Amino acid sequence: VRSTMLRTNLLAVVLLILWINSSLAINVYLASKKPDGSGVSNSKPSTNPDISFDGKYVVYESQANDILNGINYDNTFVYLFNREDDSNELVSADGFTIANHNSTNPKISGDGNYIIFLSAATNLAGSVSNYMVFRKNVKSGAFSVVSTTSGGSKANTDVIAIDINYSGDGVVFESNATNLGVSPVGNYIYLKNITDSSLVCVSCPSTGNADQATTNPHINGAGDMIVFESTASNFGNVTNG
Repeated sequence: VRSTMLRTNLLAVVLLILWINSSLAINVYLASKKPDGSGVSNSKPSTNPDISFDGKYVVYESQANDILNGINYDNTFVYLFNREDDSNELVSADGFTIANHNSTNPKISGDGNYIIFLSAATNLAGSVSNYMVFRKNVKSGAFSVVSTTSGGSKANTDVIAIDINYSGDGVVFESNATNLGVSPVGNYIYLKNITDSSLVCVSCPSTGNADQATTNPHINGAGDMIVFESTASNFGNVTNG
């Protein structure tokens, strides 16, 4: 099961492709569409899709303002497509309160229960002053900001790249914030443990803090392995990233 994007004349369409091995049949579902199921929403792109492990849910960001009735804003929003009932839901909203800033880069946990995304919205989970990692419980709708120290202090600069593990209790993010417990050299990678609220600097091994930036983090489903890019020379046998 995988998701893909199709771009034609600057128009991006989020598609869900289902490959059934038993018959080798490929079924294509349009995720970013109008409420009546027709066409592609406006001429604005829908991008950055992610998919749950079982393929039931797809999250994506879109600038289109007609995916749902009543969403007539110019911001970029995050949507959740449910393949079983063929519906879209606005993720970057707390009930009837719609995010007052762009929301981008969505990721969904493998079990489909949690969604994270980047936003500087000040009306979803308290006041923020830059792009933070927001985490939403799909079932309850509850929001929290997870780009924080164990004491709850929010990163003092933008968060750039994010990922989430299968169960949704492990979130990795990239930031050059200076208030997360270390003095970064460029961007560093951090792991937020939702269960105990701890924050671990992934870019700070036993050999010392990375002497170059570390970027583009990804976490495996179990949450016990993280990969990233770096040209740091003090991670061991690394010469060119």
